[in-house]
Amino acid sequence: MTVVVPQCTARACIITPPGAAGIATIQVTGHEAMAAVQCCFHGKRALSPSSRLYHGTFHALHDDSLVDEVVVTCCEQSHSMTGESLVEIHCHGSRAVTAKIAEVLLQLGVQLMSQEDWHNCLTGYQTAIEQAALRRFLACESDLSACVLLYQMQGVLRQKLTNIRQTVASEPDVALAHMVQLIETATLGKALVTPPHIAIAGAPNVGKSTLLNLLLGRERAIVDASPGTTRDIISEPLVIQGMRFLLSDTAGIRTTDDMVEQLGVLRSQTLLTQADRVIWVCDAAIPPRPLDQPLSSSAIILVNKSDLAVNHLAAYRRIFPTSIATCALSGDGIKELEEQLLSPFQPFMPHTPAPIVFEKWQEELLANAADALRHGQKNEAMAAIEKMLL
Repeated sequence: MTVVVPQCTARACIITPPGAAGIATIQVTGHEAMAAVQCCFHGKRALSPSSRLYHGTFHALHDDSLVDEVVVTCCEQSHSMTGESLVEIHCHGSRAVTAKIAEVLLQLGVQLMSQEDWHNCLTGYQTAIEQAALRRFLACESDLSACVLLYQMQGVLRQKLTNIRQTVASEPDVALAHMVQLIETATLGKALVTPPHIAIAGAPNVGKSTLLNLLLGRERAIVDASPGTTRDIISEPLVIQGMRFLLSDTAGIRTTDDMVEQLGVLRSQTLLTQADRVIWVCDAAIPPRPLDQPLSSSAIILVNKSDLAVNHLAAYRRIFPTSIATCALSGDGIKELEEQLLSPFQPFMPHTPAPIVFEKWQEELLANAADALRHGQKNEAMAAIEKMLL
């Protein structure tokens, strides 16, 4: 038997990521959402908009067979992020279960939407800023990212831009100062949604893989005294004080006749041009010499094996005053290294619900507004800000 809710315009989406999980969530929205879900939900109470959790079972339409044990919540239009009635079905996170529930909803006449299309219909987030924050929030993988993006979803950045817009005509200098401060937060914001890529590089056998393992807190890379053990790039996520990075160990850079190692060296050199920051590891037992690779000013020079009785730390300090002495075996100097990795973002770490620019298009529009204001073009500045608030 097929049941169809008359003139059903309800829409649904599996909002949790695909794959096996403990719990999955399916949202159903529309004026007929509650009636559609009620057709296949069996519980002690009928569904109604309230703060109540409805525990029951979800059943197939054709034979009333059990699909899963579920918890359902219902939200009325005035409190819904979609601007319509919203029902959430919380089920076990098996692919088979979520697929079967989606199939039953389709049989009821409910339209199944992709996550991208679903985000676009969330009219509860009025501006492009809040919609972008929501998309990033659902994909973020660190507590700090989630915290910052949640504030932007709740309108903190929008409100800041609204306040700036109101001062452009009457107090342009004040408006410009606030714009500049806001643009600076993009250093942190963009890094929160796209983790900075950190490459560990240097000559063979200086302790790069040992350093990777120490930072990750586990044995990820093979460590051996033989030079050239690492032949390919090994990349893993790293979180420091809530800040997420992508950390890559690379093949030791040297001239070699080994064809496989040559490929590894070439990949390492290519990565160094693409990484956001480089940790260049030197061996304290070997006197300083010119670096094998040109590095940017943001590179961190690490002098490893500082625990050796005979070392050249003083010579490295003279050539690289900001270098960090470390021992990847004992962990000495690692805290200082982590502080260096965090240093570009520390000035903008929010201690309160702070507005943060987190997308490149936001940074560019705000920079255009600031540039226009510097040239006395108030209308152009206002237009750029208003474009952000659409």
